[in-house]
Order: sequence, then structure tokens, then C-alpha cells
Amino acid sequence: MQNVRLSNMLTGRRYRVEFTPEQAEFTELIGDTCRAVWNTALEQRREYRRRGCWINYNEQARQLADAKRASSAPCAGTA
Repeated sequence: MQNVRLSNMLTGRRYRVEFTPEQAEFTELIGDTCRAVWNTALEQRREYRRRGCWINYNEQARQLADAKRASSAPCAGTA
């Protein structure tokens, strides 16, 4: 059996998207929100490790769901 280099098979695609000003503002909001959630989750994991503890994906996802339910801020996309 021959060795196959899978890395040569991977390809990427680029797309040019031109948003309206409203769409650009909305995508900024989504990006900022996703970045904030990611950074908060990362910091939470780091803090657990500093204490010598561990938090797994399921526990962190449950805490995120609880935080979303407790949030008083409405979702931007809801009517």
C-alpha cells in the first residue's frame, strides 16, 4: 500500500461578498458576539486550569445555554 499525502488534496475557496451598509453592520455585530463568546469560553477554561480543575465541553455548553436563557438582551435577529 502506498503512502498518500492528503494535504495535497485539501483546497480552499475564497468568495467576494459585498454587503449593504445594514448587512455590514449586522455581520459586525455577529462577529463581535461570536468573538466575545469564544474569548469568554477560552478564559473560563484557562481559569479552571489555573485552579487545577477541568471543565469539559458538555459542562461549558450547559453553562452557556443557562447564560443565554438568563440574558435580558433580546437576540438581534428575532422579531
